[in-house]
Amino acid sequence: TVIAGENNAYASSNYSFMFTNTVKIPTKINATANVVNNKTAVVSVKIYDNNNKPVTGNTKVVVKLNGKTQATTHAENGVADLNITVPQIKGMYNLVVVTGETAKYLASQTTIPLRV
Repeated sequence: TVIAGENNAYASSNYSFMFTNTVKIPTKINATANVVNNKTAVVSVKIYDNNNKPVTGNTKVVVKLNGKTQATTHAENGVADLNITVPQIKGMYNLVVVTGETAKYLASQTTIPLRV
């Protein structure tokens, strides 16, 4: 409540309001990438809160290779599987898995290896 005093120019007044401080919860990602044939890999993603419990609701998930988006989906209650096309040249690659911010949770990202 804010109360303004009275003076010779203005009458006193007061105003009540509710202040809500919303703190978003940090998240972490556990992800793996497995090549299932010579052309496709499955990226399995699990998103946890700071208490190691699966996040609730829908969370956007993006998988990137060399800075380019390979797949996008929404994790439901912290779980998602994405299919990506693997590079044609055999070797080790790094995939970046990124989750979006929601009304309740902060965004996060992790890097995982992909062996082709």
